[in-house]
Amino acid sequence: TLRKLALNVLNRARPDVSVRRKRKRSGWSDDFARSILGQMR
Repeated sequence: TLRKLALNVLNRARPDVSVRRKRKRSGWSDDFARSILGQMR
């Protein structure tokens, strides 16, 4: 599902930061969301 895909992307990006923080920051900052999506392969 799309939710699982999004969680997998967040888990792989910057493992030192919690998923909760990454989700919150992605919601506030389009640049941060783009940087995480840019790491997808």
